Amino acid sequence: MNPTAREAIERQPPTIETSRSVAEAIALMHDHKNSYLLVVRSADPSPLATEAGVVNLVGIVTERDVVRLAAEGNCLQDQPIEQVMTRRLVTLQESQLDFLDVFGALNILREYHIRHLPIVDHRDQLVGIVTASSIRRALQPHDLLRVRQVREAMSLNVIHAFPDASALKLAKLMVANRVGCVVICQEWQPSQSLMLVPIGIVTERDVVEWQTRQLDLAALRAVDVMRAPLVPIYGEDSLWLAHELMHEHQVRRLVVTSEAGELLGILTQTSLLQVIDPLEMAQVIRQLQQMLGDRDRALQQNQQELAQVVTIQTQTHDRLQCLEAALEWVQEAVLVVAIDGLESPSAAAQALEAKTIQVEQLCVVYVNRAFTRLTGYDLLALVDRSLTVLRSPLTNTETLGNVWRSLQASAQPIALKLPYHDRSGQKRTTWVQMQCLRNDRGHSTHCLIIQRLQEPAPRMVAPPAQARQAVP
Repeated sequence: MNPTAREAIERQPPTIETSRSVAEAIALMHDHKNSYLLVVRSADPSPLATEAGVVNLVGIVTERDVVRLAAEGNCLQDQPIEQVMTRRLVTLQESQLDFLDVFGALNILREYHIRHLPIVDHRDQLVGIVTASSIRRALQPHDLLRVRQVREAMSLNVIHAFPDASALKLAKLMVANRVGCVVICQEWQPSQSLMLVPIGIVTERDVVEWQTRQLDLAALRAVDVMRAPLVPIYGEDSLWLAHELMHEHQVRRLVVTSEAGELLGILTQTSLLQVIDPLEMAQVIRQLQQMLGDRDRALQQNQQELAQVVTIQTQTHDRLQCLEAALEWVQEAVLVVAIDGLESPSAAAQALEAKTIQVEQLCVVYVNRAFTRLTGYDLLALVDRSLTVLRSPLTNTETLGNVWRSLQASAQPIALKLPYHDRSGQKRTTWVQMQCLRNDRGHSTHCLIIQRLQEPAPRMVAPPAQARQAVP
């Protein structure tokens, strides 16, 4: 099941009383390394920070607010927090969490372009908060992040400055471009082309620290206040490595470089969440959960969707990765083979029609965990290998060829009782449903084979008699 929204709640968010000053808020954010403070009002205003759940929420102040005030040159020492906080908040009632999963909470953050979603009870008293960080911790999408590269998620629009820029200029750059950091770069010309080489970074949190120490931003140089050295990450690295580095170094941004050190982009935890596309993943998972409740009906409804995903995989690579992860939930074994060794899908179709295709040209591209449990073969043992790896000495290749030609001639899925040999050499049989997958030109490019846990109803289209005893 999907993680619930309750699993993403931080139950004790940092808070501050309305009577306190901006300077006190900045000191709290700096000391506890918080990116925000919820502004509350309680009956006893004596504590600097009150407990969540017994106070009324009235606003929020974030690092971005501090950067804006610093860039404007405002005096923050005695300014009340009420004058600078954001009053119009998007909040969520705790009772609504019973009908919301973590993807629904993330959708609210995206819809309103916010990074903090306070949770309140029926009396508008603070219960907790949901943030992009807490959602990332609740999701932990190991498989999806391991197969994606940093270059797929990084932003190419990097706001940068040179080492001699003033800290005040850096703050103004953040405000003008609505970003949370500025990358400090120096120019380098190893050959004819000039490149930018990142040497440090300045973030909103650094501006909060400067304000805590009451430094003169106009007198500070970037080279003296930047964070260095940078945590190294390359475009070819996996997003899972980026996720681990963010967690290990407690940072929300990674500067992406080439192996030569040239600036390529920047990766934030927000872009990390976006590339996972959890809303689309949630839709696929929900469809597969429905299939578990009514297998026969869902298999019929989703088979064309599976065919569409496979045949247009070059255009929808992100969706295919989500679908593969979701297929691991399915109890039925799934096998997808491609017609390999031919110059084009059109040539593959012509070979099928001419009856010249060989079993060696059927290449395994995907198996799920249920297939591994059934046969003993996992994806690493089969991927990009010919289907002959599954063939036993008893395989009738002529009969198997008849099956492929029957599939090519039929627009409907074919069901048959298929003998097979598992990895231990044991001979077994199982009912399967097979269908050719075609591209937008109608040419067959793949074959989808799904295990049937029960014998199909008589309405299924049967293959020719000579094709029913194929042994792959």
